[in-house]
Amino acid sequence: MATAKAAKDLRRGLVKFSPMHDSSRRYLTDAPTPERFASLLKDVDDGDIAAIVEMNEEMEAKDAHLQGVANTRRNALTALEWSIEPDTADKDSEGAGEAADYVTETFADIRSWPDTLQHLASAIGPGIALTELIWEKSRLVHTTDVPGHRLIGDTFVSQQVNVLTDDEPVDGIPTDGFAKFVVHTPNSRAGFPMRVTITRAQAYCFIIKHFGIADWAAWSEMFGMPWRIAKFTGEATPGEKTEVQSMLENMGSDGWAMFSDAVEIQLLKGDAGTPPYSDLVDWVEKKQSILYLGQTLSTDVGPVGSFAAAKVHDNVRVDILIADIQDEKQMVREQIIRPMVEMRWPNGKRPLPHFVRRVIEAKNLDEERLNIEKLKFMAERGLRVDANVIYEMLGIPRPKDLSTPDVE
Repeated sequence: MATAKAAKDLRRGLVKFSPMHDSSRRYLTDAPTPERFASLLKDVDDGDIAAIVEMNEEMEAKDAHLQGVANTRRNALTALEWSIEPDTADKDSEGAGEAADYVTETFADIRSWPDTLQHLASAIGPGIALTELIWEKSRLVHTTDVPGHRLIGDTFVSQQVNVLTDDEPVDGIPTDGFAKFVVHTPNSRAGFPMRVTITRAQAYCFIIKHFGIADWAAWSEMFGMPWRIAKFTGEATPGEKTEVQSMLENMGSDGWAMFSDAVEIQLLKGDAGTPPYSDLVDWVEKKQSILYLGQTLSTDVGPVGSFAAAKVHDNVRVDILIADIQDEKQMVREQIIRPMVEMRWPNGKRPLPHFVRRVIEAKNLDEERLNIEKLKFMAERGLRVDANVIYEMLGIPRPKDLSTPDVE
C-alpha cells in the first residue's frame, strides 16, 4: 500500500497554490529590534524553518545593497553555462554516454528547469531551498519550486524538513522520500542545516542599518533646513501669533511667507557637526559585501548596462564561487540525476553523469601583452621555443591532428 501511494505521489504534484498557506504573509521584519530577531531565530531552531526564508526575502526587499550583493553572488553561479558530462571513469563506455545524453534531453524538455536552478540558488542566504519533482512513466517531466513559507521542521527528527499542504496543514509532508523533493542546503552544518547561515549573520547588520538610516533621516530633517524664529512686539495679537506659527511650520515646504511689521523673522542655520550615520551605514554594507562576496567592492558605482558573465564573477571571490558550484553539482547529481538514471535503467547500472558548470575566466590583457612581447623577444634572438609553451602562453588550443614543430 505504501509503495503504491509513493508511486502515485511521484506522478502528481503535491505542492499547489493554497489560499490557506499562500494568501497571507507574516511580515516578520516590519518592526525590527534585537529582541524580535533573537526570538525569530530561536523559532527557526525550534522548527519554524519558514521564518528564516521569510526574513531573508523581506530584508532583501527592503535593503537595496543587500539585494544587490545577494543577487551578485547567486548570478555568479546561475549565469554560468552548464552541461551534462559522462562519468570520467567510464566516459568511453557506451552506457556512460547514453546516460549523459538521456539526462541532457530530459532537462531540455523541462520548461521549468532554468527557473528551478534559479530557485535552488536562492538557498544562498537562508541556507535552504526545495523543489518538487514530478514524474510520468519513470521520466522526469516537471519541477515545481516550493515556497519558502511552506517549510516546517519535523517534531521528532531534527534534520527532517516537511512541506505544508492542504492535506497536511499542521505537520506537513516529509521530504525524505525517494525522488520526490530536492532539498538544497548549501554550507550546512551537521545536526541542523540552518544553524549557521548568511541570513543569520547579517540579520543584526540589518537592524543596525535600519536604525542608522532612521536616525540619519531625523538628523537630516533637523539640520537640513534653518531654524525659523519669530520675535513679536507688544502690538501682536494672539490671532497673529497663531497665524505666524502656522506660516513658520509651512516655510519648510512653501517658498513664501507674509508677516506684519510687528513680527521679526530670523533664519538660523544649525551647527550639524559631522554625523556618524554615513560611516555606520558604510560599515554595515561592507560587512554585507564580505558575507556574500567575500570582499568589499564599490558595487554602487560604475557604468550602467549589462555585464558579461566573467565581469560578474570577478565580484565574487573565486573560492566562494567554486564552493557554490561544488554544492550545486553534488545536489543535482545525487538528488535529481541519480533517480533519473536509476528509474530509466532499473535493471542495468549506468555510470551517473555529472552536472558541470563552465567557469568563465576574465582575461588579463596586460599579462597576454607581456607574453607576446616575450615571444617576440625570443624569436628576434633566435631562441627555440617549444610549441606547447607557445599555445599555452597565447591561450590557443593545440591542433589535435597536426604535428606542430618547435618555433625558432
